[in-house]
Amino acid sequence: MDQLSVLLYSKPGSNDVFNFTVLNIYNGHQVKFDDAHYQQYLQQFKSNLDEFLHHSSVQASMARVKNSRFAKLFVPIVYDHFLYKHWEQVTSVSKNDLIDQAHAVLLNNIDRAPKRAETTILDMVKKNVYHKYANLDGLPMINHCVHRFNPIYFQNAMNDFMRQYTAFQQDFEGYIPALTEKISSEITIEV
Repeated sequence: MDQLSVLLYSKPGSNDVFNFTVLNIYNGHQVKFDDAHYQQYLQQFKSNLDEFLHHSSVQASMARVKNSRFAKLFVPIVYDHFLYKHWEQVTSVSKNDLIDQAHAVLLNNIDRAPKRAETTILDMVKKNVYHKYANLDGLPMINHCVHRFNPIYFQNAMNDFMRQYTAFQQDFEGYIPALTEKISSEITIEV
C-alpha cells in the first residue's frame, strides 16, 4: 500500500486518511502523534500491509525486483501507479473528489502531525502527489517527496520495473479482484 491505496483503505473524508497517511510516511514504524486510537490505526495499517504483501500477485511483482529487500518498499509505489491508471476498474468513487477530500482532511489535521509528517504532508498537497502516480515520470518525485528511499536503490528498481512493465501490470491486474473486494466492504464517502 502506498499513498493512493491509503485513500481507498481508509474512510475518505475522515481522520482515517490522516492517520493512515502519517503511518505510511513512517512505513508503519512507531510514531507518536496525538490520537487516542493510534494503536488501532497501527494494527489496521499493519494488517492491511501484511494482507497486501502476501497476495500472490504482489509476491510475483516483488520477485521481479532484483534487490529483494527493497522490493517490499518499491512495489506498493508501482501498484499505486497501476491503481491510478485502472481506477475505474477498481471503484466507482471519483478519483478527483477522493483526492480533494484527502487534501482537506490532511490540512485540517496538520497540527496533530509529527514534524517530519507535517513537512511531508504539506509537500504532498503542494505538489499534488496523488496525481503524480498518473505517469512514470512522477514516481521518482513521489519517492523524493514522501519516502526518501535511497535514490540508487529506487533507480535500480525503476530500471527493473521499466524492463518488465507489462509483467508488473499483469501482476497488478491479478490483484484487482482482491483490491475491489477489500475496498467495496470498507469505503464510505463522508461529505
